[in-house]
Amino acid sequence: MNNLNNDPSSLNSQQQQNPAATANILWMAFLFSVGTFVAVLFLTITEPQPLSLDPEVFIFGFLAATNAALSFFLPKMMGPKKEPGSVAPNEGFTHKDFVPFVIRMALAESVGVFGVVLGMLKENIEVAAPFFVISFFCVLMGKPKS
Repeated sequence: MNNLNNDPSSLNSQQQQNPAATANILWMAFLFSVGTFVAVLFLTITEPQPLSLDPEVFIFGFLAATNAALSFFLPKMMGPKKEPGSVAPNEGFTHKDFVPFVIRMALAESVGVFGVVLGMLKENIEVAAPFFVISFFCVLMGKPKS
C-alpha cells in the first residue's frame, strides 16, 4: 500500500496556500540563471576578440534597456487595480501578483540573454558585462515581498 497522497487537488491546494514561497524559488532561479549566463560565456569564448562598438552593440543595448525599463513599469500596469482613496490591507504576495512577477523576471533575465548573444557574436566578454550587471540588479530588485 502506498501512503503517499498523489491526489493532484491536494498538491494544488498546497501551492495555493503559499504563493510567496513559490515566487521566492522562481526568483532564486532567475537570479541563478544570470550567473549561468556569465559562466557559459566564459566557457565558450576561447580566444577573446578586441572590443569593437559596432551598430549591433547599440541595437542590443537599446533592446536590453527597453526590456529593463519594461521590467519595472509593465508589471505595475498589469497589477490589480485599486480604487482611488482606498487603503489595501497588507496582504503580502498573492496570486494576483504572480503573473506580473513572472513577466518582470522574464524581462529582467532577457537583458542577460542579450548579453550572452552579443558576447558570443563579438567573442568578447567585456561587451556583455554591462548586460549581466543590469540583468542581475533588475532581478535582484524584483524580489517578491512576503
